[in-house]
Amino acid sequence: MRLLSRAEVLSLDIFDTTLARYCARPEDVVLELARRAVAQLGDSLQSFAEVRGEAEHRARRLAWERRQAEDTTLDEIYEQVGVLRADWEPWLNQLQRNELDLERSLLYPLPVAQAMISSARKLGKRVIFVSDMYLPKDFCEDVLRSNGFDDFDAFFLSSADGLLKQTGNLFKHVIRTLKCAPAAILHVGDNPQPMEFRRARLAFGHGACPKRLIVCLLFHTIRYRLYRMYRPASATGVSRSWSACLPASV
Repeated sequence: MRLLSRAEVLSLDIFDTTLARYCARPEDVVLELARRAVAQLGDSLQSFAEVRGEAEHRARRLAWERRQAEDTTLDEIYEQVGVLRADWEPWLNQLQRNELDLERSLLYPLPVAQAMISSARKLGKRVIFVSDMYLPKDFCEDVLRSNGFDDFDAFFLSSADGLLKQTGNLFKHVIRTLKCAPAAILHVGDNPQPMEFRRARLAFGHGACPKRLIVCLLFHTIRYRLYRMYRPASATGVSRSWSACLPASV
């Protein structure tokens, strides 16, 4: 609260800070997509996980070469899936819709983020979201609102802005857009590792979230995720490892 009271803006990451997934790792989403693709469309998609990974790598490289964008988009990723596997062309739209549908079903709100936003609003602070993610901006805004996060002033997304937090350039874009002093922004994310933390500190100065608060948030994220992961799941047609991760309603 003391840190927040000194700031003008509360900045939150989205994934694993505001929203978390009912799975252990982000890569598990693609593995489940591959399993469902085979079940729905046939054995010719057995290599979907590997192709989807290579397509994302190619899309990121081409995004920079074509338009000097630091991040790619989901559309560009599936464009490269089609390049790598032309025989999958009839299914590309379905596969992309499946990815969005699965992401939506796996996301759930983290109470610690709800509490921070509530505290920020009581103190009269602005609230923004800043995230590195290839998913569409309208999709991300929709899942935020559908999970109870509809009270925010701005949303900065790497796939839409073409800039990454990882490089520090998205943070700099935030400062220019908000027209406020860097130290006036308190940024909270789930990554206590040096790279992103240093980038935030360089961009936001002392307004960046101290490591102790990031670690505290990370602890709450893990504790809440473990609670959810070990709930009994009644989902049908889900692999054994995933049935421990998915909510009963999926």
